[in-house]
Amino acid sequence: MTFPPDELHFSQLKRMGRSPAHFRAGILHPSASTPAQSFGSLVHVLVLGGEFVLFEGKRAGSPWAAFKGLLAGEAHFVFDEKHTGKAWTQAKEDADGRIIVTSADVEAAELGAAIQSARKAAGKYPAPIVTATERDRAQRVADVVLSDPVAAPLLVGAKEVELRWEVQGQKCAGRLDVMGAKLITDLKSSTNSEPNWFTRQAENMAYHAQMDWYAVGARENGFDPQEVYVIAVETKPPYAVTCMRLPTATLTEGAMIWRSWFERFVVCRDSNSWPAYAQCVVDLDIAGVNELVFGGAEEDDDDDPWE
Repeated sequence: MTFPPDELHFSQLKRMGRSPAHFRAGILHPSASTPAQSFGSLVHVLVLGGEFVLFEGKRAGSPWAAFKGLLAGEAHFVFDEKHTGKAWTQAKEDADGRIIVTSADVEAAELGAAIQSARKAAGKYPAPIVTATERDRAQRVADVVLSDPVAAPLLVGAKEVELRWEVQGQKCAGRLDVMGAKLITDLKSSTNSEPNWFTRQAENMAYHAQMDWYAVGARENGFDPQEVYVIAVETKPPYAVTCMRLPTATLTEGAMIWRSWFERFVVCRDSNSWPAYAQCVVDLDIAGVNELVFGGAEEDDDDDPWE
């Protein structure tokens, strides 16, 4: 993994809001997607018309491990006999470090491997791998979004538009969910799309900074978005959909946030120094705190504002 990144994405940049050390760790040691994030990606695919890879089984056992390995392009050794006895011992020796799979495993992964290989060759991110149960559940969410009379017009346009531009000589990138004639739209899966709750969540997750980042990228690529929208959909029945427009003042505040992170990134990059929270002793001054706060040590990964 190259550090610092040659091409800066918002998902990376916003970790600067926590600390440069967290920014660095997030790039060198990327965390796996949470189940909620993976499900949200699948909803995106089904709404926006992208690709996914279907696994006919459960996310467990040797078939699942073989499927993932084959899709990742790992070297493999085919062995169709029982995993016992001298033949199995010899097979492990012959495999010489390669993953051991069956002919059935290879056949099951053939289409998915072709999809992932083609996407990689085209410079695209890997398609999500989903089970039939996950697909069916996500399809119910997607159907509600696509049939919503308010959301439908906001989804008209080019889908998953790759943008690349520069800020102060630094290469930047982003992927827009929808680029319309005069608007840009981002789809967000959420546990709650009630407007007041989602507004607080959007501030916590810096969605307004993200959307201004996209708007800047769009303009740098010759587009002229006049309005910016977020479609929030709940992932459980009744799959409530809320469409929200970001006013100019909200985007201006978002711009101030990401640009402050960006300036911090530039200083750290140029000095090759990536500190954490503090480089000196900090007073633990509780005397002025009037409200007792209990808990808070455990965070739900799905709501982590730095992911």
